[in-house]
Amino acid sequence: MNIASLSCYGFYLTVFVYFVIFMISLSLNNLSIFYIRDKSKNKLVLFQRESIMKIVDEKITDEKITIVPYHPLWPELFEQEAENIKKVFDISRLVDIQHYGSTSVQGMTAKPVVDILVGVSEFYISEQEKSDLQKLGYVYIGKAWTNHRFYLRKRAVQSFNLAIVSHGGDLWRDNLMVREYLRAHPEEAKAYIRVKQQAIIQGHTTLFAYSDFKYNFIIELIEKARRLYAS
Repeated sequence: MNIASLSCYGFYLTVFVYFVIFMISLSLNNLSIFYIRDKSKNKLVLFQRESIMKIVDEKITDEKITIVPYHPLWPELFEQEAENIKKVFDISRLVDIQHYGSTSVQGMTAKPVVDILVGVSEFYISEQEKSDLQKLGYVYIGKAWTNHRFYLRKRAVQSFNLAIVSHGGDLWRDNLMVREYLRAHPEEAKAYIRVKQQAIIQGHTTLFAYSDFKYNFIIELIEKARRLYAS
């Protein structure tokens, strides 16, 4: 086989490979995102998508972060935003809206982003709901990190994270149990603050790096809260 033939063969092989990748990405596009953090490799592991899709999703969801002392206006900001969000969902499906995460724990150092947990009786999000939330300033991220939560962000003078989950499901219960555990155990809350501060001191100032640093502590918190509150 001469050089010209080899070059031609290489060209067609390259075209074929790219075509296969393209077709796979199209088929995977219809699958839900479901991935977890791989602590040993410090990256996301996807169970249903190729690595090229992981890179795209990670660029969308990662962001620079900072932490600030507790602000007493956070609960009020939650209440105001919750009133707007209530109008988006059908009253027959919306069960409850809760303030969760660090901004819901008095005295807790936190990212200046209020976390809002929406519990619905039927787990889906309609195109109309997406549109109405977009009008409120939210960006739809999708089923980020788990198949059991729809995740949206609002980045403005006051920022919000919005999680839509099944009311009474694991994500609903775990998030609220951790909130109640931290509220009832100030020493654990102080320990959590120290972990956050250490993360920033060591330069973990993107969401994924910051979350990775806190991972073991959070897992322990969830287990302690489950032992105390789970029936």
